[in-house]
Amino acid sequence: MAIANTFMSIETFEEIISSYTASLKNEDQQNLYLISQDTYEDIKKALLGEQVRNTHFRKWARNHFCYITVGADQIVHVKLNSRKENAKNNINRNIHSLPVLIRENMYTVFCAAHLDVSHKKLAGTYDKLRSEWGNINRSLVKSFCERCSICAVRVNRQFS
Repeated sequence: MAIANTFMSIETFEEIISSYTASLKNEDQQNLYLISQDTYEDIKKALLGEQVRNTHFRKWARNHFCYITVGADQIVHVKLNSRKENAKNNINRNIHSLPVLIRENMYTVFCAAHLDVSHKKLAGTYDKLRSEWGNINRSLVKSFCERCSICAVRVNRQFS
């Protein structure tokens, strides 16, 4: 279980995730941004050639992901499209893929990134997360930053 932070409770984060999930147009669509541990393991198996789920899932996994072997483990990465790859390379990074952030670790990673950038709202937090993870959604980060209790106090103080 993740350790709670003072600026956002785990319950508030779960509400953000629930709102995002409810906003999806098609509940059955494969969502690149909310990958559970079980789905992550199935993606890894599909990339390694095992028969998991159905052919649609295996094709989706091959089109969106790759794996990198580190020691004896395979780490699933999100393949970057050419636009994102060019953007990464423009800032002197030769990056072709970034690792997948699984749903169960999102709260801890989002909170750590938001703290690392000293509560610089959306831009700083999003840039920090996007530089490290391949499946970060801007609207999720925006909702996270809007619900941060410290950022909310700062915004209210600026307009008073």
